[in-house]
Amino acid sequence: GVMLMDISQKSSAFDILKEDDILLSIDGHSIENDGTVEFLEQQFTSYKYYIDKKQLGESVTFGVLREGKIMKLKVKLTNIADDNLLVNTLEHDVMPRYFIYDGYVFTPLSRNLIVRSRSSLLSLREAANKWATDEKEEVVILLKVLADKTNRGDHNFSLWIVDMVNSKKFKNFDEFKSIINDFKGKYLILENEDGVKIAIERDKALKVEKNILIRYSIKSSQNE
Repeated sequence: GVMLMDISQKSSAFDILKEDDILLSIDGHSIENDGTVEFLEQQFTSYKYYIDKKQLGESVTFGVLREGKIMKLKVKLTNIADDNLLVNTLEHDVMPRYFIYDGYVFTPLSRNLIVRSRSSLLSLREAANKWATDEKEEVVILLKVLADKTNRGDHNFSLWIVDMVNSKKFKNFDEFKSIINDFKGKYLILENEDGVKIAIERDKALKVEKNILIRYSIKSSQNE
């Protein structure tokens, strides 16, 4: 069997399986110590094979060793993989979401972006290995800065994770945009986990928005 080391808060199994449970079998198929199961005679693959065969709404039964006791636990599959992950799996034929404010281009971090940029930034790769939680469903990054006199000095910022806006954390990309759009004060302060900050003057940002879009031949300041 294999030991369960961690489990997503968003997982269908969150309130059923526990950390340190040892998964002995799945739907009656023994799980080897390397996490594989025999799916054809003398042919082995990941035990997740028997999960991937299921449809949403169906159930899978695990044989579990917990605190010295063997039990069978049924888990109804209600989520897809992306529901559990902080950064979605690779997507195809999907337009990327973005939001432009004062030339600062923001987007949710995606695996497509990490692969395409060949980024070696440890912070991005670490984020891609984390579970989504009730408090944090997406990572928002400052992708690049479209140069303008209002954002002079910040043109080199790229692939920069935004952790807070005006000292407020946010759950996902939509909430991030709402905080910015609803802001009525003078300066928006973006901050990363290291305390590095970017200040954006709201009035100037609103005045130059149309000109920036025209200059860079962009039809809209955002793509939902």
